Amino acid sequence: LLMSHLMGRYMQLKDKKYEILDAAYLDKLFRRNIVSVFEAEGERFEGKIKGVNKFGELELEISGSTRSFGFHDVRMIH
Repeated sequence: LLMSHLMGRYMQLKDKKYEILDAAYLDKLFRRNIVSVFEAEGERFEGKIKGVNKFGELELEISGSTRSFGFHDVRMIH
């Protein structure tokens, strides 16, 4: 079962079906669209995870605007 699932995803990648892969990834993204507390640059704030941009940065919606953060630039508090 696992191998067939992996092979299916591999074929999507090989066939350049990036939209399908992106949608599947976003569907499983932890706490997506749920208000959470984050910390960046020593400051705490509320925001929602919206996705990941083409550079691999986490995109957060904060006070109605979107900000992008690198891997170690932000952390979720709860």
